Amino acid sequence: MSSVRRAVVFVVLILAAGAAAAAAPVTPSVEVLFEKHAELLAGRRIGLITNQTGVDSQLRSTADLLHADPRFRLVALFGPEHGIRGGAEAGEKVGDRRDPATGLPVYSLYSGSGRGPSPEALAEIDVLVCHIQDIGCRSYTYVWTMALAMKAAAAAGKLFVVLDVPNPVLAAGVDGGPREEEVKSFIGLYPVPYVYGLTAGELARYLNEAEGINCELVVIPMENYRRDMSWAETGLPWVPTSPNIPSPEAAVCYPLTGQLGELGEVNIGVGWTLPFQVVGAPYLDARAMARELNGHNFEGILFRPIHYRPSCGVFAGEDIHGVQLHVMDVKRLRPVEIAYAVMEYVVRQEGFRWPEKRLDMFAKATGSKRTQPELAAGKKAAEFVAEWQPYLQTFREKTASCLIYP
Repeated sequence: MSSVRRAVVFVVLILAAGAAAAAAPVTPSVEVLFEKHAELLAGRRIGLITNQTGVDSQLRSTADLLHADPRFRLVALFGPEHGIRGGAEAGEKVGDRRDPATGLPVYSLYSGSGRGPSPEALAEIDVLVCHIQDIGCRSYTYVWTMALAMKAAAAAGKLFVVLDVPNPVLAAGVDGGPREEEVKSFIGLYPVPYVYGLTAGELARYLNEAEGINCELVVIPMENYRRDMSWAETGLPWVPTSPNIPSPEAAVCYPLTGQLGELGEVNIGVGWTLPFQVVGAPYLDARAMARELNGHNFEGILFRPIHYRPSCGVFAGEDIHGVQLHVMDVKRLRPVEIAYAVMEYVVRQEGFRWPEKRLDMFAKATGSKRTQPELAAGKKAAEFVAEWQPYLQTFREKTASCLIYP
């Protein structure tokens, strides 16, 4: 398909989405596919990249729906990190298997790091469809599985279809610094901001054009979705995207605490009841921490002193102290700006130690080897934020043509 024809197809789908009534709830892209674009897949051998989050508004699995519909010929499934049903822990190797529900082969796209579908697996299909819930943050790997699959599809001459999904932090816009080339990894495969302000389908458009993937790409948009929507406003149920993202609240807080958590010197709720929604350690003063962070007057968030004892994970079984992050309004939130203010506070506390064995992963998560020495030298969060602004403005301009939703 020529680039002109791809653009025409995409514009038609955008117009169809824009013409829908702007009433809640959001219509998921898989329902839009079945109702309006079935001819795109009918009669073709389909491979589906998905997991437990690939569902319609009634929580019916996209894999099951495609498999049961006589118009479609689903022949293979491909699973990302955490596996096809989402039970594997972060970083855990996942092998190939057979899906008990459909009887179809499941090819793993994660074995400790990401990989695209093999040429042998792609030879069995005509079109590769991706339907996975993303959370809008660079270090969350599902979009990089999508990107590697797009590259493999381009090499094999296969059509690639993205069933788009809401981004729980889209309303917060774009935030955070770039990913520098020397720390490129599967938690930052392409140089985008830490919070990139795009849906998965929009990011696919951007990567395909700006990063030269150049696959034959079609994005099926949602209907009635807007950029300023919180997850609650979509009217859609939340399916845990991975073991430690059980709720939209955890997804929204992930970019606020995930980078700091890579150091292993604080507990961020992983191993307790509020994953990514707390920051605690034995050496922190809960009241003083809450007072200082609230003193920044960040919009959209409040910090509450908290004392708890995690059952597993960092400081398991110990009484620890810190703050709970209460996101009051995601539309006014500056996630990475807040994350750096939290890090600035923690790293200057007596009792905090920089763990040498974790600094490489911290650099990959923050996108730069300079972040740690600069924080250690006393650089302020506001200084980091000021440095990001020209880059963020350039990124907004580069992605403007890839946006789907108002």
